[in-house]
Amino acid sequence: MKRFLSFLPAAAAGLLAGWGLSHWLAQAPAKTGASTLLSGIHAPPRSAVPGADTEWRRLLDGRSPLAAVPKQADEFGRAAEEVLGSGRLSAFRRVLEMEKLRSVIPAGMLGGTVMFRWSRPEGDEGISESLKRLAREGAGAPEKAVALVDAMVEQGSAGCRDRSTADGFRRVIYREWLRTDPQAALAHVSTTGTPYERHQRLGDLMDQWARLDPAAAAAALSTLPEGGPGYENKGRAEAVFRTWHEKDTAAAMKWAETQADPAWRATLATAAEELKATDPAEKTAVLLAAPSPDTHQLASTFSNWLAADPAAAVARMAAIPAEDKFWNRDAAWVATMWAVEARLGEGKTPEEFLEMLRPLPAGAQRDAVLGGLVNHGASNDIPFAVRLVTEMGEGRAKEDAMGSLTELWMRKDPVKLSEWLATLPPSESRHAAVGRFAELLKKSDPEAAARWQGTLPHTQ
Repeated sequence: MKRFLSFLPAAAAGLLAGWGLSHWLAQAPAKTGASTLLSGIHAPPRSAVPGADTEWRRLLDGRSPLAAVPKQADEFGRAAEEVLGSGRLSAFRRVLEMEKLRSVIPAGMLGGTVMFRWSRPEGDEGISESLKRLAREGAGAPEKAVALVDAMVEQGSAGCRDRSTADGFRRVIYREWLRTDPQAALAHVSTTGTPYERHQRLGDLMDQWARLDPAAAAAALSTLPEGGPGYENKGRAEAVFRTWHEKDTAAAMKWAETQADPAWRATLATAAEELKATDPAEKTAVLLAAPSPDTHQLASTFSNWLAADPAAAVARMAAIPAEDKFWNRDAAWVATMWAVEARLGEGKTPEEFLEMLRPLPAGAQRDAVLGGLVNHGASNDIPFAVRLVTEMGEGRAKEDAMGSLTELWMRKDPVKLSEWLATLPPSESRHAAVGRFAELLKKSDPEAAARWQGTLPHTQ
């Protein structure tokens, strides 16, 4: 009973903080400055950190911009947590998040807030929720939310540890923006950032739009800026169609039938057949039968089948005619993604892959698949790549694989790479690898690069 009674004050304080936060968000005062809610949630913690109590009070009454928290913010945060408890501190942190977003973004003070310095494992979810709330607050708010994410990235904030985290935050903002003003959202991502950033973010925006309103997203496709010869927009259009097909198959198919380009209608029909298929074998069969299947989609589908049933999938691969464009365009990508899928769980060895590939005809077809496996190993497992590249016959596929292996290995361990190259007998693929190695070595050691270049045969 005593434990229960002692719990009541803390529980009441937690409920009060939660009610206060909800009430404050509902009222959503737009002005900059002191927040009466902030000054009433908690008393300052008693801390041994010099100046901590003063800073806490300044934060609570709004007299100090949140970006001005001293360097000992981490220790201050731990002291606060000890006094308040993690639940109450979490509620307080959420208020600080919104106070920061509301008050200092217009002044350009976008980084260094308490919410990022006190990041926890669940911090990404909390930041996403705050950005979502900010994006809902009317005209100009989504731009401010995006600007905050950009500033977090620029300043190396703990809240944006990598590009994928930042992209995830932006998608949260785009989703809210699309609910209120999709044309403004489209204009923003189409005109801001580098060409690469515009390309990536436009894809993210269209993906979110298709999830919310696929018909509107499809209608907007014709207004998108071209990111090259048009293939990027076709990729976005197919992504919209796939999402739409899952939500409303009849409406998606009706839209597909209205497309003027016969080749494009055929592409969408293939996508629909592939979506209706129930397993990787059926999906792969549909894509292989298509006149021009999407390489990424085919690689993803075929690799799933290879990982699930390698005997059946390799047998089907072996039946593809040698003159089919699959071997020049798609086989290496299929093999690379197969290696990723097959090695995630069981960690298959090179010898196991070679045994599974036994049904493939020796020569260009087998080398195309081996080249894809080498590409996977060059990025993730050098010994794996070295073992498989030795199984390839001389030719363009091996030269390309050796060049890729050399370039990626150079970044990890140039000494080991040079030792391996020195053991190789003369061949066209060895010459290609040595030439690439010498080229990469020029910046750091031009004399050594010249010596390696001198080992190559000189053509007149």
